[in-house]
Amino acid sequence: MLRDLTSLTAKVEWYNERRLYRQLRHRRSAEFWRGKLETDEPNPRHTWKTVDVLLDRGRLPASSATDVEVFIV
Repeated sequence: MLRDLTSLTAKVEWYNERRLYRQLRHRRSAEFWRGKLETDEPNPRHTWKTVDVLLDRGRLPASSATDVEVFIV
């Protein structure tokens, strides 16, 4: 019985620490991107480049249909 209680307590503590870690990671990420956008604010080109990176835009998806011959031309 005591071992079950100890195991349950450890599990609850682990979930709490994981939740706190995820909150910290989310907060730090938001602070980083907010700071990056504020730094780039005077230059619209940099701002949009940052937004594109944040949204993962601008990359071509990998395709098996693309052949080496396409790049030779």
